[in-house]
Parts: sequence; structure tokens; C-alpha cells
Amino acid sequence: MTKQHEDVPKSHIESQMSELYQQRKSKHRANSSMKRGVLKNLEHSGSWFTAMNRIQHVAIAAGTVLLISLIAIQLHQIRQPVTQITQATIELHSISSQDSNEDNALGQRYAQHYQDYLKQKALLASHHQKSAILSQFDEGWELVTCKQELVKISQELVDTLKKMDAVNASLKTGDSVKITFNVSGLIVGIEPSPAPLQC
Repeated sequence: MTKQHEDVPKSHIESQMSELYQQRKSKHRANSSMKRGVLKNLEHSGSWFTAMNRIQHVAIAAGTVLLISLIAIQLHQIRQPVTQITQATIELHSISSQDSNEDNALGQRYAQHYQDYLKQKALLASHHQKSAILSQFDEGWELVTCKQELVKISQELVDTLKKMDAVNASLKTGDSVKITFNVSGLIVGIEPSPAPLQC
């Protein structure tokens, strides 16, 4: 059987197959609605395929542009000269006694100023304090003393005193407090009172 097929030329087999296909095709003809349905399906699948094909081409082009720009940026960075930051530590050494005398004098002056500050603070605390009850509100604080004096403090001043640690952050409405004033009568601190206010 294989010898028979080998003797027959290839073009003859192809022509016979083509004739058989045409005969079967003529026996089973498709009606016009089937043809239209098949053509419609081909058109829809063709447009979807074309759209996907275009998207693929755009993605490849964008990736290529991105890759080329990254390579260009890296080449540009490589060509930039490298600047080195040098750091120097300077230590001063001296054998003269004048420097140590100045340091001692500075330390003594600081200690003296600190002692003066503590004395002034004690003096202010003993002469310029008032006890009050705290009543907070949106735009600041209200403090009511035993003599029914109402002291209003703006929120800005409260915030400033908090930054200076001159106000205890845990104070709340109804707490007894001590208000500290400076010589000019300005508030310099608000601290919780150890004992409740009794008028």
C-alpha cells in the first residue's frame, strides 16, 4: 500500500482531496442565516483580537521607552563626578592656666545666677500666688478665686505655658490650682494645689 502511494505524485493526491472537499461542500450547503451568524462572530472576534493586539503593541512600546529611559538615567548618574564629604574633628588642647580660670569663673557665675533664680522663685511663690478653681472652656481657661475674682486665660497663653512646663498637663475642670504671678502681675505658672480650695 505504501508503494502505491509513493508512486502517485503528490500534486495528484492534493487535487483529488480538493475535489472530494468540493463535492462534500456542495452536498451540505449552509443557509444564508448561518453564513451571516458565522461572519458576525468572525467580525466580533476579529475586533476584539485587533484591540488586544493593539494594546499588546502599546504595552511593548511603553516598556521599551521605560527601559531606555532607565538606562539613560543610570548612564547619566555614572558620568556625574562623585563628591566626597570630608569631616574634621577639632579638639582644643591647652596648657595655659588662663583657660581653666575662665571656665571656673563661668561655672561660679552660673551657680550664682541659679541660686538667685531659686531665691526669686521662692519670693514670688510666697508673695504672688493665688488659689483658684479651674474651669476650662474652648477659647482658654477660666480660674475663679475665693474672692469671686474671675481670671480668664487665653488658649494661646495656656499653650505657651505648657511649652515652658509651667502648666501641669493633667489639670482638668474643677481642680484646685495655684496661680503664680511675676512682679509685673503676669501669670508665669499654674500648678495643682495640694489641698482642695476652701473659701
